[in-house]
Amino acid sequence: MTVKRQCELLDFARSTAYYQEVEIQPSSDEIAIKNAIDMIHFKEPSYGVRRIKNELHKLGFTKVGKRLVRRYMQEMCIIAFYPGPNLSKRDKKARTYPYLLRNLKIKRPNQVWSIDITYIGTPTGFVYMVAIIDWYSRFIVGWSVSNTLQTDFVVRTVEEAIKTYGKPEIINAQRAPGSR
Repeated sequence: MTVKRQCELLDFARSTAYYQEVEIQPSSDEIAIKNAIDMIHFKEPSYGVRRIKNELHKLGFTKVGKRLVRRYMQEMCIIAFYPGPNLSKRDKKARTYPYLLRNLKIKRPNQVWSIDITYIGTPTGFVYMVAIIDWYSRFIVGWSVSNTLQTDFVVRTVEEAIKTYGKPEIINAQRAPGSR
């Protein structure tokens, strides 16, 4: 069967059958610029396209414009971290829950624990840390670090803390972003 007939049966353009993918290697200039963008973003994650372009000019990349920086940032999935609009306005649709620990008197260890997760930037990426603190003694009863944000390292940390210090009456977690 001819290529023309095969393409007609599959409802493809004939040029699709002859297409050969061309692998494009990035130039050394492109690699140098992308490495510089990565380091600038690592040092100042709030910088956007314009500021990164200005920093690149200071580093000697004078022929780099906003469009190129924007394209490279999109290719590298780099997004500037900055506060969005109207962050202090309350979401009318969100359900407001009372804070049940407000008037609670903490009188003994293992009455209330708090748990929180944070991320830490490193030269090779981010790592995530979970920490558990006893409210009475202000003692860290458990912590661990992971390079992925999976639930298993949090569960393991809680289980180890309970095995070592006993079961708390209350474990308080930070409320989700946006909830009041």
